[in-house]
Amino acid sequence: MNHWWEVDRIRDDLTDPSTSSSELFHAHLPGSRVVKAFDLMGYHDREDSSRTDLPAGAPGRRAIVAAGGDSRAVAIVAALVDALGFDAMDAGTLADGVLMQPGTPAFGANTSASQLRELEAVPA
Repeated sequence: MNHWWEVDRIRDDLTDPSTSSSELFHAHLPGSRVVKAFDLMGYHDREDSSRTDLPAGAPGRRAIVAAGGDSRAVAIVAALVDALGFDAMDAGTLADGVLMQPGTPAFGANTSASQLRELEAVPA
């Protein structure tokens, strides 16, 4: 989930570039397991770019990143990403999710895992 000021209007409480929108969401749900995923790529790209016919890591598969503080929850989301026909990339913690928000080079990317690394969508 991303706050997208172009659609949702500018809100000072949601536009701090040092805090991911998922961190803010998680703060409202103490004890929950939140994973930030599926938000770099537009819904139309997810529909058109799914490659369930190819194994993970194969040329031609696009990547989706997942960030979260609970490794089991991230693994569950990664398995879902793979089942939907995309390469799953661990993007670190929810705080690292700022690398996939609007205004970053990776936001809106419909690309491979190696290209997402180049766009710095995952921490080094």
